[in-house]
Amino acid sequence: LAVLSGAAALFATTGWLTGAESGALALSLGVIFEAVAARVMAAGSIRALRASVSADQPLTFSAFWQLYWPLTIMMMLNLAVSALVTMGLAKAKDAAVALAAFPVAHGVNFIARALATSFQEPVIAFLGRDENHRPALAKFAVRLGAALTGAMAFLAFTPVGPWTFTHLMNLPAALTEPAMDSFAALTLYPAVTLWFMWIRARLTHARRTQPIAAATVFETLALMLILWVLITPLGIPGATAAGAAMVLSRIAANLWLQRLMR
Repeated sequence: LAVLSGAAALFATTGWLTGAESGALALSLGVIFEAVAARVMAAGSIRALRASVSADQPLTFSAFWQLYWPLTIMMMLNLAVSALVTMGLAKAKDAAVALAAFPVAHGVNFIARALATSFQEPVIAFLGRDENHRPALAKFAVRLGAALTGAMAFLAFTPVGPWTFTHLMNLPAALTEPAMDSFAALTLYPAVTLWFMWIRARLTHARRTQPIAAATVFETLALMLILWVLITPLGIPGATAAGAAMVLSRIAANLWLQRLMR
């Protein structure tokens, strides 16, 4: 984050690059330095793991690939969601406003979603061989989901939200209302993402990743369909439709995955 922020500020103030070029280069530098820092910080733990003796059977490429490929498909589709939403927004009646307002609302919502996304690793680490710690982890997930939803609702439905978008993020007045409507539609997105991470972590812990990939394909198709219905036949403003479509499609995928867990 320090490198990302510093590079973005440097490029923006010197005028060497355009805004888009500055953002792309700063993001690339941030990721590179993050990888280097992670390697340096984890060096001691990696050495300890290599020195330890494990009773597990040697890992084969076949076993690894069977677990890995569904996660790869899931990540590729997740990264493609932004492009698909952009394509949908381009067909909205208020395309210019929607394309400008939705990324702002989505970006602010991403801060809360980051807390939800990071929940997966602790679940995999602490779930236990027979899911012994599942009740404690589930209780924490409920509390975290409630806190995230409360924080998003506070921003979406109180004067704090418009003030944040206008003064802290310097959003033009013409974009504040559509951005706030989109943000309100995304209120539940961190919580439903946490729900998805809870199911995904349990499936990964059990080494059953194929349902995760299938659910992501289903979610992507549902997103495209719902977004089209909201924008074209119903005529809902693009930014609001995008937020609602993302929430509804993820809920549908979660319900499908939850059924597999029973």
